[in-house]
Amino acid sequence: MLSDVLGDVNEPTNVSSLIVVDISPVSTARALNEFMPRLLDTMKSINFQGINDLNKAKLLVKEKLLQSKVIDLNSMGFILMNLGLKPDQSIGWICNVDTLSKYFMDIATFPDLSGMVYKGPTLFVGGQESHYIQPSDINQIKKYFPNAELKYVEDAGHNVHAENPVAFLQLVTPFLTQK
Repeated sequence: MLSDVLGDVNEPTNVSSLIVVDISPVSTARALNEFMPRLLDTMKSINFQGINDLNKAKLLVKEKLLQSKVIDLNSMGFILMNLGLKPDQSIGWICNVDTLSKYFMDIATFPDLSGMVYKGPTLFVGGQESHYIQPSDINQIKKYFPNAELKYVEDAGHNVHAENPVAFLQLVTPFLTQK
Protein backbone atom coordinates (compact mmCIF):
# COMPACT_ATOMS: atom_id res chain seq x y z
CA MET A 1 0.00 0.00 0.00
CA LEU A 2 2.69 2.51 0.99
CA SER A 3 4.84 1.44 -1.93
CA ASP A 4 1.85 2.14 -4.19
CA VAL A 5 1.69 5.69 -2.84
CA LEU A 6 5.40 6.21 -3.24
CA GLY A 7 5.31 4.62 -6.66
CA ASP A 8 2.99 7.44 -7.71
CA VAL A 9 5.33 10.28 -6.75
CA ASN A 10 5.28 11.34 -10.40
CA GLU A 11 1.49 11.69 -10.13
CA PRO A 12 1.02 13.92 -7.06
CA THR A 13 -2.68 14.37 -7.79
CA ASN A 14 -3.30 10.70 -6.98
CA VAL A 15 -2.74 11.26 -3.25
CA SER A 16 -3.56 14.59 -1.64
CA SER A 17 -2.55 13.60 1.89
CA LEU A 18 -1.58 10.50 3.81
CA ILE A 19 -2.28 9.09 7.27
CA VAL A 20 -0.04 6.25 8.47
CA VAL A 21 -1.26 4.47 11.60
CA ASP A 22 1.21 2.85 13.99
CA ILE A 23 3.79 1.66 11.53
CA SER A 24 7.15 3.19 10.73
CA PRO A 25 9.50 2.87 7.78
CA VAL A 26 12.31 3.05 10.34
CA SER A 27 11.69 0.83 13.37
CA THR A 28 8.54 -1.21 12.83
CA ALA A 29 10.35 -4.17 11.31
CA ARG A 30 12.36 -4.67 14.51
CA ALA A 31 9.22 -4.70 16.65
CA LEU A 32 7.40 -7.00 14.26
CA ASN A 33 10.34 -9.37 13.90
CA GLU A 34 10.40 -9.98 17.64
CA PHE A 35 6.66 -10.35 18.16
CA MET A 36 4.97 -11.84 15.10
CA PRO A 37 6.99 -15.04 14.62
CA ARG A 38 6.34 -15.97 18.26
CA LEU A 39 2.64 -15.17 17.88
CA LEU A 40 2.30 -17.13 14.64
CA ASP A 41 4.14 -20.13 16.13
CA THR A 42 1.77 -20.07 19.10
CA MET A 43 -1.26 -19.78 16.81
CA LYS A 44 -0.01 -22.73 14.73
CA SER A 45 0.44 -24.85 17.87
CA ILE A 46 -3.20 -24.58 18.96
CA ASN A 47 -5.14 -27.75 18.18
CA PHE A 48 -8.85 -27.21 17.49
CA GLN A 49 -9.50 -30.93 16.89
CA GLY A 50 -12.83 -31.95 18.42
CA ILE A 51 -13.91 -28.39 19.24
CA ASN A 52 -17.22 -27.54 17.57
CA ASP A 53 -18.20 -24.49 19.62
CA LEU A 54 -16.72 -21.09 18.79
CA ASN A 55 -16.88 -19.88 22.41
CA LYS A 56 -14.92 -22.94 23.59
CA ALA A 57 -12.38 -22.31 20.85
CA LYS A 58 -12.01 -18.69 21.98
CA LEU A 59 -11.41 -19.81 25.57
CA LEU A 60 -8.76 -22.26 24.36
CA VAL A 61 -7.02 -19.57 22.31
CA LYS A 62 -7.07 -17.10 25.21
CA GLU A 63 -5.60 -19.73 27.53
CA LYS A 64 -2.83 -20.74 25.11
CA LEU A 65 -1.89 -17.18 24.16
CA LEU A 66 -1.79 -16.01 27.77
CA GLN A 67 0.33 -19.04 28.72
CA SER A 68 2.76 -18.23 25.92
CA LYS A 69 3.05 -14.63 27.19
CA VAL A 70 3.15 -13.47 23.58
CA ILE A 71 0.24 -11.05 24.05
CA ASP A 72 -1.85 -9.68 26.89
CA LEU A 73 -5.59 -9.40 27.32
CA ASN A 74 -5.63 -5.95 25.69
CA SER A 75 -4.51 -7.42 22.37
CA MET A 76 -6.55 -10.59 22.59
CA GLY A 77 -9.58 -9.25 20.71
CA PHE A 78 -7.51 -8.54 17.63
CA ILE A 79 -6.24 -12.13 17.50
CA LEU A 80 -9.67 -13.61 18.23
CA MET A 81 -11.05 -11.84 15.15
CA ASN A 82 -9.04 -14.39 13.15
CA LEU A 83 -10.90 -17.33 14.69
CA GLY A 84 -14.05 -18.63 13.09
CA LEU A 85 -15.86 -21.16 10.98
CA LYS A 86 -13.74 -22.31 8.05
CA PRO A 87 -15.16 -23.32 4.65
CA ASP A 88 -15.13 -26.98 5.68
CA GLN A 89 -17.32 -26.03 8.68
CA SER A 90 -14.53 -26.71 11.19
CA ILE A 91 -13.47 -24.13 13.74
CA GLY A 92 -10.00 -22.66 13.44
CA TRP A 93 -7.95 -19.79 12.10
CA ILE A 94 -9.64 -18.10 9.16
CA CYS A 95 -6.38 -16.44 8.22
CA ASN A 96 -3.71 -18.61 6.64
CA VAL A 97 -1.31 -18.88 9.58
CA ASP A 98 1.09 -21.19 7.73
CA THR A 99 1.45 -18.76 4.82
CA LEU A 100 1.78 -15.75 7.12
CA SER A 101 4.50 -17.59 9.03
CA LYS A 102 6.33 -18.71 5.89
CA TYR A 103 6.34 -15.27 4.24
CA PHE A 104 6.44 -13.07 7.30
CA MET A 105 9.88 -11.62 6.59
CA ASP A 106 8.70 -10.52 3.13
CA ILE A 107 5.59 -8.95 4.64
CA ALA A 108 7.47 -7.17 7.44
CA THR A 109 10.31 -5.81 5.31
CA PHE A 110 9.73 -2.21 4.37
CA PRO A 111 10.31 -1.56 0.66
CA ASP A 112 13.51 0.14 -0.44
CA LEU A 113 12.62 3.82 -0.62
CA SER A 114 15.97 5.05 -1.91
CA GLY A 115 15.42 8.26 -3.83
CA MET A 116 11.66 8.26 -3.26
CA VAL A 117 9.88 11.08 -1.49
CA TYR A 118 6.22 11.82 -0.87
CA LYS A 119 5.93 15.59 -0.38
CA GLY A 120 2.25 15.76 0.51
CA PRO A 121 0.98 16.34 4.04
CA THR A 122 1.49 13.18 6.07
CA LEU A 123 0.31 12.33 9.56
CA PHE A 124 1.91 9.42 11.40
CA VAL A 125 -0.30 8.37 14.31
CA GLY A 126 1.13 6.06 16.94
CA GLY A 127 -0.30 4.45 20.01
CA GLN A 128 1.42 5.86 23.07
CA GLU A 129 1.76 2.33 24.50
CA SER A 130 2.93 0.81 21.22
CA HIS A 131 6.53 0.33 20.11
CA TYR A 132 5.86 0.51 16.37
CA ILE A 133 6.69 4.19 15.90
CA GLN A 134 9.51 5.46 18.09
CA PRO A 135 9.76 9.24 18.67
CA SER A 136 13.34 9.01 17.41
CA ASP A 137 12.06 7.79 14.01
CA ILE A 138 10.79 11.20 12.95
CA ASN A 139 14.06 12.45 11.44
CA GLN A 140 14.37 9.35 9.25
CA ILE A 141 10.65 9.48 8.40
CA LYS A 142 11.08 13.06 7.20
CA LYS A 143 13.64 11.89 4.64
CA TYR A 144 10.83 10.07 2.83
CA PHE A 145 7.92 12.24 3.99
CA PRO A 146 9.30 15.79 4.44
CA ASN A 147 5.89 17.18 5.46
CA ALA A 148 5.28 14.51 8.07
CA GLU A 149 4.16 15.09 11.61
CA LEU A 150 4.05 12.46 14.32
CA LYS A 151 1.36 12.35 16.99
CA TYR A 152 0.48 9.81 19.65
CA VAL A 153 -2.87 8.64 20.98
CA GLU A 154 -2.91 8.26 24.75
CA ASP A 155 -4.13 5.02 26.31
CA ALA A 156 -3.67 3.10 23.07
CA GLY A 157 -1.38 0.37 21.85
CA HIS A 158 -0.92 -0.84 18.29
CA ASN A 159 -4.65 -0.93 17.50
CA VAL A 160 -4.94 2.80 17.97
CA HIS A 161 -8.29 3.32 16.28
CA ALA A 162 -9.95 0.50 18.24
CA GLU A 163 -8.36 1.11 21.64
CA ASN A 164 -9.06 4.85 21.82
CA PRO A 165 -11.33 5.77 18.89
CA VAL A 166 -12.34 9.16 20.30
CA ALA A 167 -8.76 10.37 20.66
CA PHE A 168 -7.85 8.86 17.29
CA LEU A 169 -10.65 10.78 15.56
CA GLN A 170 -9.66 13.97 17.40
CA LEU A 171 -6.22 13.68 15.77
CA VAL A 172 -7.15 12.62 12.26
CA THR A 173 -10.31 14.69 11.69
CA PRO A 174 -8.58 18.12 11.79
CA PHE A 175 -5.80 16.76 9.59
CA LEU A 176 -8.32 15.53 7.01
CA THR A 177 -10.45 18.66 7.09
CA GLN A 178 -7.46 21.00 6.77
CA LYS A 179 -5.94 19.08 3.89
